[in-house]
Amino acid sequence: MCASGCSGLTGVGVNIKTLVKQLPYYPDSAVLFDKIADQPWAVFLDSGPEKNHRGRYDIISYDPMVTFVSDEKNTEIQTRDETRISTDNPFDLLRDALQPGSMPPSKWLFTGGALGYFSYDLGRRLEKLPALAEDDEKLPLMAVGIYDWVLLVDHEEQQSWLLGQGRDVRTKECWDEHVQMFSEVSANSSQQKFNLTAAIESDTDQHQYAEAYHKVKAYIREGDCYQVNLAQRFSAPCEGDTWAAYQNLRDVKPAHFDAYLNYPFVR
Repeated sequence: MCASGCSGLTGVGVNIKTLVKQLPYYPDSAVLFDKIADQPWAVFLDSGPEKNHRGRYDIISYDPMVTFVSDEKNTEIQTRDETRISTDNPFDLLRDALQPGSMPPSKWLFTGGALGYFSYDLGRRLEKLPALAEDDEKLPLMAVGIYDWVLLVDHEEQQSWLLGQGRDVRTKECWDEHVQMFSEVSANSSQQKFNLTAAIESDTDQHQYAEAYHKVKAYIREGDCYQVNLAQRFSAPCEGDTWAAYQNLRDVKPAHFDAYLNYPFVR
């Protein structure tokens, strides 16, 4: 793909003009994302399969021009040309990268910008909080890419638009390839497989969960809290393609709003 063959960034504010191309509309955007699902930093903000649309838009992209990955102390910032480490507030780093006011107003919901996730524990970068839970997953507290282009699918209008901000020269260099790639899709997605190799297990048995439930009710009655996310982890060893797993899950139990983030540090 063009993601590995182009390079460079434009200067912000120099002849920036939104790039626009209308593409064929598909009721299920999974067939579009399937074209790039294996690309690093591919993102799919998904309002659900055709039978379960609760939102209006889907957003698809990959190949961000800069990425931010934060842990408890540092943020790794990777651009096309370099990687550096910063101890600054990660929210300030994102604000500076987005440069508010640098883009002209647009009629489109989203033509590019920050896509990714903030974990609950990212709050530890702002204030001191007790550390009670075991961090056995060792995932970043924040992972965000700055994307210069997106494929925006509007289910209400039944239209698809390839939109680019044009701050990254790679957007223009790869534009025609993206137009062709997202215009010629197959109704059959990739045939990758995903399988569990053992039974699913919970980290909490029935007695433990019931005990925790009654404690939560007592806390609420006493006014110690007003909302609790009482959760348990279900896990099983597995093998295969995670994009296939995601598609199976959204078919079996589609949510109102889903997201699939193909980040290189998640395996």
